[in-house]
Amino acid sequence: MPNKIKLGQVSIERVTDECPDLSYLGRYSDSDATNRKNEIAIEREYSGVGEYHWFIAAEVDNMKQAQQNYRRMESYENQQWCMLGIIAKAQILVPSGQNDGFTVQTIRSGGIYGVESDSEESYFEELEEEEIEDLKEQLGILGIAFPKDMEVTRA
Repeated sequence: MPNKIKLGQVSIERVTDECPDLSYLGRYSDSDATNRKNEIAIEREYSGVGEYHWFIAAEVDNMKQAQQNYRRMESYENQQWCMLGIIAKAQILVPSGQNDGFTVQTIRSGGIYGVESDSEESYFEELEEEEIEDLKEQLGILGIAFPKDMEVTRA
């Protein structure tokens, strides 16, 4: 009877989103020209050499909202928060056919990115569960069972 693929360690990871889409906050510009409805231009408090002079706040109805978007973007630029991705991973042990050995492969969920690092912990937990469910579905397609009592390591 041939060896079966076995499920090894399962983990959930929060990784830095290296190329986040922050357009929902707005954009920096050399001009105060707005292109769309619900945009407001704000002259930046500090505009150093090589920096844009204006911030164009997006999806806002008033100056208060525009200022909130501007402060949020500036805090991102000052590395006070970042965007994250959440990924579930499973190591599977594939029989190698030699001396009852195995080759370790990693299967991962599709991942969800664009999560603000200062979000509520309950929101992270909800997204992590969604990624674990995605991983379970992929493992099921491969014919690998995911035991109900499987421990998930949080990295």
